Amino acid sequence: METPQISHSNRIVLLFGLLIWLIIAGCNHSAEGEIAPRNATEQASELSDREELFNLFVEKLFLGEYDDLGAIAAEMQEYAEQNPAPHNRLTYVYMEAVLDFLQGRIAPAEQKTMNALPEIEALGLEDLYLYTANLAISVASQQGNTSRGLSLLEAVFSEYNPDPQSDIGLALRRAKAMNYYDRSEYLQAIEMLIELVEDNKAKNDSGSLSDLYADLALIFGHINQHEEAIVWHERALEIYYARNDRNGIARTMNNLGIIFDKTEQYDRMADSLRVAISINRELGHSLNLARNYYNLATSYLSRSIYDSAVQYFTLGLELSEEIGSQPGVMFNTFGIGNTYLRQNIYPDTTRELFLSTLEMARESGQNAMKMNSFMLLYELEKNMGNYRLALDYHEQVLEMQILFQQQAQDAAIQEKIIQHNVEQTNNENKLLNERLAFQETTSRNRLAIIILLIIGLLLAVSFFIYAIVTRKKLEAAFLDIQKQKAMLQQKNEQLETIGQERDAFLHIIVHDLKNPLSVISSALELLSIEAKDKSIISLIDDAVKRTGLLIQSLLNVFRMEKLNVLEMLTQEQSPAIMKQLEDDYTPIAKLKNIELHFRYDVFEFYTHFESFYGILANLISNAIKYSPREKNVWIDMIKGENTFEVRICDQGPGFSDNDMKQAFKPFARLSARPTGGESSTGIGLYSVATSSKRLKGTVKINRPSAGGAEFVLTSPYLHEYKSWRQE
Repeated sequence: METPQISHSNRIVLLFGLLIWLIIAGCNHSAEGEIAPRNATEQASELSDREELFNLFVEKLFLGEYDDLGAIAAEMQEYAEQNPAPHNRLTYVYMEAVLDFLQGRIAPAEQKTMNALPEIEALGLEDLYLYTANLAISVASQQGNTSRGLSLLEAVFSEYNPDPQSDIGLALRRAKAMNYYDRSEYLQAIEMLIELVEDNKAKNDSGSLSDLYADLALIFGHINQHEEAIVWHERALEIYYARNDRNGIARTMNNLGIIFDKTEQYDRMADSLRVAISINRELGHSLNLARNYYNLATSYLSRSIYDSAVQYFTLGLELSEEIGSQPGVMFNTFGIGNTYLRQNIYPDTTRELFLSTLEMARESGQNAMKMNSFMLLYELEKNMGNYRLALDYHEQVLEMQILFQQQAQDAAIQEKIIQHNVEQTNNENKLLNERLAFQETTSRNRLAIIILLIIGLLLAVSFFIYAIVTRKKLEAAFLDIQKQKAMLQQKNEQLETIGQERDAFLHIIVHDLKNPLSVISSALELLSIEAKDKSIISLIDDAVKRTGLLIQSLLNVFRMEKLNVLEMLTQEQSPAIMKQLEDDYTPIAKLKNIELHFRYDVFEFYTHFESFYGILANLISNAIKYSPREKNVWIDMIKGENTFEVRICDQGPGFSDNDMKQAFKPFARLSARPTGGESSTGIGLYSVATSSKRLKGTVKINRPSAGGAEFVLTSPYLHEYKSWRQE
């Protein structure tokens, strides 16, 4: 059972917000009608005492000195009894619920938070409501009540709209990310957590950062990305050890133990869980200790060490019942029944255990546990000869399997999307940094030009006024004005030159990137000779090749933009064009068992061959790239009266509504992905659109009813341009 992270910084955020609220509430305390009016000295003293208590509580919580928190909460209780204003009492209730939560007393924490929330909302205590709601969301997650946590999150964000960069805003965003995880929406959870990592790095909040690392490790471990999960766990542990955060160490060791068990590293698993058990026993954290027992019992069961499995399942069950953890009771009850079933002992007791587990799974909406309970009840009844009952359970299993197959497919798709997004983000960040550097240089130049223009304008006005006032110097002033006009004209010319130099500069940057890429590629070849782990080198090499392809594409675009293609027309024949395309792309299509169908009318036309052929090559290449294996692509060249058309139709994923808007923009990110791991630069369709325009043609996208996509290139014969040049 993986342990969700409960960060120190989130709790500090909650309590710090309460402190601010209490300061404000204390100033208006007498207005509530609870206590008789007091003089300013008494109010200042009360504010100072409250502030001191909360500052001390926050400090101890931040340092992980949990043993002192109980005494501070007791002092707050005494203060609330002496000053029985609603906000004092509710503040103590909140602090007590936090302590219950930290000690694993989930049921009391749940009761206190849920009872307090309506009263806090009715009093209009917005800050206290936000912090108590955040705690209630964490409690709901611990109890496996995803729907209640989601309802609270939606209420908080819709009704209060907290600042996303504030401390409470960051805490609630993290709670929302983990709610995505609870609902198996792993991609959304990872994306939100990575955003939070960047925000907390900017705030230099190491406490929250370590918990976010641990959250990411938890999710990657759940989707079986074990190496990635271990990396994030180690990052979290480094901070936990540096801060001497024993709770964080224990949680991370528990979750590492699960990963080591999945990867059959049983010695490392046992060592990790022993560390977690030792810390949780010492700290008295029953909930986390119950999880440790369950994970250890599960490992023993997987290795058929039944006596030890029952022993630790029983310990976990007793602790879970003691602290009121419904998920803990359910999982450990199931574990004991599973152990008995594997040993083929105590059939009646085993049936009762599974039926009890099934009931708890239904109440909490745990579909996975429902299916497991049905499956083992089916196996139990079949072994006992109760075939009719076994058949009923088997039908339930089949229904659940259909549901989980769909979820597994969705999870696999999300995993692929995650891997692709990580790779694409790295490349985009690299290009973005280059663009930002170029834009910064351009902005500085632009500012300098504007300053010069302003100075020139001021000088011109000054000379003009001077000429009117001093008529005797009119001739000299006139000459000066003429000089200033000339200077302004020169500056305007410089502006045009700078614009041209900017484009040339971008071209040089892109062109010069080819040299370092060649050096990197050569270095990788040398490294690959001695490297033991080829995977990283292969990843770098792939990235270099993709970047090289992007650079070459950009250079081609720059080169073609400078050509006046209408002065470079040649006479072409439709059969020759189609024959060359067939020779060039049939071998590529065969790699994916895709069949190309070339059909054409016979006619002649004028065009710029390189531009026209590049358009068709781009479109055919895209059709092959995004089509699944063993599909068809049709290429038709159709003669018309004043124009001719080339239609390229595939059986790929087609274009969404958003794709249709973005398709011909440079570096557009479309929804479709190459089906054979091919590279994509994001400028192919942009090049198609610009080249078509230069040839006085158009290109559009159709969405056939049978699926896929159809590109239609419409082009004039351009005979009139050839005739004009000959004349």
